[in-house]
Amino acid sequence: MFLVTVGLNHRTAPVEIREKLNFPEDKLPKHLEKLTSNNIIRGCVILSTCNRTEVYGAVLDVDKGLTIIREYLAKICRSPLNEIKDYLYTYTLFDVIPHLFRVASGLDSMILGETQILGQVKTAYHHACDCGSTNRVLNTLFQQAVTVGKRVRTETAIDRNAVSISYAAVELCRQIFKGLEGLSVLVVGAGKMSELTLKHLKANGVNTVWVCNRSIDKAGNLAEQFGGVPVRFKQLFDYVEQADLVITATASPQNIIAKADIERIMKRRRDKKLFIIDIAVPRDVDSQVGLIPDVNLYDIDDL
Repeated sequence: MFLVTVGLNHRTAPVEIREKLNFPEDKLPKHLEKLTSNNIIRGCVILSTCNRTEVYGAVLDVDKGLTIIREYLAKICRSPLNEIKDYLYTYTLFDVIPHLFRVASGLDSMILGETQILGQVKTAYHHACDCGSTNRVLNTLFQQAVTVGKRVRTETAIDRNAVSISYAAVELCRQIFKGLEGLSVLVVGAGKMSELTLKHLKANGVNTVWVCNRSIDKAGNLAEQFGGVPVRFKQLFDYVEQADLVITATASPQNIIAKADIERIMKRRRDKKLFIIDIAVPRDVDSQVGLIPDVNLYDIDDL
């Protein structure tokens, strides 16, 4: 049994490629089943975050295992393999181990030492366990990686400042506006990224916060924590029109804000600039929105 890893991350692929190879949590069982439905890959774990997608395999044949994984990723990306191969990296045998240890420790993250990745590694492993796609080799690897990630955080100061993508997004806002007091901010999404974003916004003096989500109950629960106002999803563009700043972080598989939506809104804003920071992968906002006059659009790679 041999270990292999095939993946891409923020260093090897831009967000427009990463979003094509994002694996939604509810689709993981199907993908894990397909990847292990052969006689070569005997165990598999998929780690999919906003900044990386990696497939870890325990295989009987290294070359055949790598071929199966690469071809599967190309299929998911809906592109010929030769069009995405330059974005992919590969680790085999013992090289897989230090790579995963670095990932779990936050050393391979876009923001050094970011706090979410260890939990994401654990979650990826637990999903694979629940689907029955792991084996003894992968169990040992991931359990040890989690132990190493915890030890690094205990024995070093790598996460002293508890940085995250959400933290970096708010820091970008502070640079743009020279301070956030008095701004009206719309946060779209009610997951962990949105929660962390709201935490940092409030810490920087933002008072007017709206939280929009497809589930008004989730929006309400999150808004209540931070003194904000919940917004129904059908009212999204009414509040985009009023906001100084929009931060999106949903799990939608496609854009929720199109160019035509913002063009219509900007006609009513009377030359008031709009700033949008999209930290979702796949992206929530059509990249063409950034071409509209008086609209400043930033995505996760701009962080």
